[in-house]
Amino acid sequence: MIKVGLSGSTGRMGQVFEKLILESEKFSLSNVYNKNSPLESWVPKDIDVVIDFSLPEALKEVCKWCNMHNKPLITGTTGFEDIKDVVDVTSLKMAVVHSGNYSLGIASLIQSLKSYKVFSHEARIWIEDYHHQNKKDSPSGTAIKISEALKSFTATKPIKINDVRAGSIFGIHKVHMATNEEWVTLTHRALSREVFAKGALELVSWIKGKTAGLYTLEDFLNHEVNKN
Repeated sequence: MIKVGLSGSTGRMGQVFEKLILESEKFSLSNVYNKNSPLESWVPKDIDVVIDFSLPEALKEVCKWCNMHNKPLITGTTGFEDIKDVVDVTSLKMAVVHSGNYSLGIASLIQSLKSYKVFSHEARIWIEDYHHQNKKDSPSGTAIKISEALKSFTATKPIKINDVRAGSIFGIHKVHMATNEEWVTLTHRALSREVFAKGALELVSWIKGKTAGLYTLEDFLNHEVNKN
C-alpha cells in the first residue's frame, strides 16, 4: 500500500480524501496535517506521497517539509499570487503535480480544445465559471486554465470569464464559441467533490518515483493514452 500524508484534512476536500483513502485497498493514511496535528509530528519514513488541499500558508509549510524530506507532492491549493513561485521552487528538488482541478473530465475537455483551433478563428469565445458561494478565488483556477489553453491558439482574441458564486455548486464550466452561423458549447459539470479527490488519487502511484519536476494532469493523461 502507498502511504499518504494528507494536508488540509479537516477541509471539505480533505474530508473526502480521508474517506476515500480509508476505504481504499491501495492507499493508507499515515499522517494528517491540520491545526490540531502539526507537520512536526509527521514521520518521513511513514510517507510515500503528500497530498495537499489546504490554504496558502499551509501549502508553503508543506512545501518546506517535502523539500526537507524529499517527498513527492500533489497539491490542489490555489488562490494566491506567489503560488507558482512556491511550487516551482519545490519542483526543483522533487516531483510535484499542481492543478486547480483534478477532474479527469476537465483535463480531457481542455485537451479537446485544440481540435477547435480552425473554428475559433471566426468565433466569439467566452467562459462561464460557476462555484459554491464560499469559494474565495474568482475566477477559479480551472477557468483561468481553460482560458490559457484557448489563448495558446487565439492569442489576439479577448476571452471573457463570467463567474458566478452561489449556493453549493461543486463546479460547472462552460466554454462557448459562436459565429454568425453556428454555436458550440462544451460543458463540464462536477456532481460531487469526490470527482476531484478520485482524480488526484489516480496520480499517486504515477508520481511516486518520478524524477524532480513540475508535472500536470495532462502529463498523466498523455502517459495513460500512450501506455494503451
